[in-house]
Amino acid sequence: MQRVFDTGVIKIEFRNADGEVFASLRVNPTDAGLLSRAGEVSEFLRSVSAESLADAGAIESFNKTLEEKISYLLGYDAREELFSRVTATTISPDGELFARAVIDAVADAVSPELQRRAERLRERVASYTAKYEADAE
Repeated sequence: MQRVFDTGVIKIEFRNADGEVFASLRVNPTDAGLLSRAGEVSEFLRSVSAESLADAGAIESFNKTLEEKISYLLGYDAREELFSRVTATTISPDGELFARAVIDAVADAVSPELQRRAERLRERVASYTAKYEADAE
């Protein structure tokens, strides 16, 4: 017997100006640990100063750590999917780090999905309790 359980994993693709996919990731918006891991990654990013990235070696080390932190955030080793063509510290023409684009994409995907699922859960609980509330009257 086989049973399918939809975990709700969302795939996000990043495309270049020509429309070609150059990176992708998978995120489970209902992963209970995602929010706490996001807080840890945000704290790491806040702790980095421009002065600490003064030379190529420091930037390379920061890039490696940042790629590991993003994998940690997602709950799996996403380095091959995300960073095989660009690095976390790749800077777009408008000055945005690719890592920031990844984190923003995860936040944008997770927030509405969590709201939808919470609403479905409320509806389901209401349908279960409606019978008992009617019996109580």
